[in-house]
Amino acid sequence: MPVVLQANALVDPTDPIAARFLKLAVSSDDLITLINRGSDYCEGYANRPLKKRTFTAIRLGRQTEPRLRPLATPIDTTQTVTLTFDEIALPVWRTGADGFRRDFEVLVGSDTPGEPSYFRRACGWWSSDEEPIQLTFTGGLATIPGDLQQACLLVCQTLQRQEKGASEVQSYGQGPVSQSVTYRADSLIPMWSKQVLDRYRVVPL
Repeated sequence: MPVVLQANALVDPTDPIAARFLKLAVSSDDLITLINRGSDYCEGYANRPLKKRTFTAIRLGRQTEPRLRPLATPIDTTQTVTLTFDEIALPVWRTGADGFRRDFEVLVGSDTPGEPSYFRRACGWWSSDEEPIQLTFTGGLATIPGDLQQACLLVCQTLQRQEKGASEVQSYGQGPVSQSVTYRADSLIPMWSKQVLDRYRVVPL
């Protein structure tokens, strides 16, 4: 049974450059498996979804802050947004095509112009229920930037090397009693990948 590419895959397995970099056949099961694992690893480090996809009926916790910030951004305002609070459906304004903002209880807003990033409700999101919010929306990066693709490929390469039992020792040197050992800085995640992913990372409070 062929391996299925996950919805969060950051690299296209049909890309010959990616296949050549990892020394695997284009669209092969091994390549897809590696991309799936590397993408999971990148999203796990970033603490957020990266690639755009639809999230259905997810539950979110209560808060007093008026701006509700989903982890998957930017929010796709061309797609349907369904939001309920304490089991009551709330009308959501996405763009000017929806009509007057004043007629809606929830507004989609942006910290950076053109990149919708939050749902604003003036009276906040506090409730006796710990998870009063249920949200269906589409969010994440529609196009994966080249640096993020490369970061994922380097993570895949590291996973590949570890599977083959390659040493993570960078070098040996002479010590006063015995040889000193220098370990690779990227034994868990390549340093360049870390620097790229840090730009997308959400740090839990």
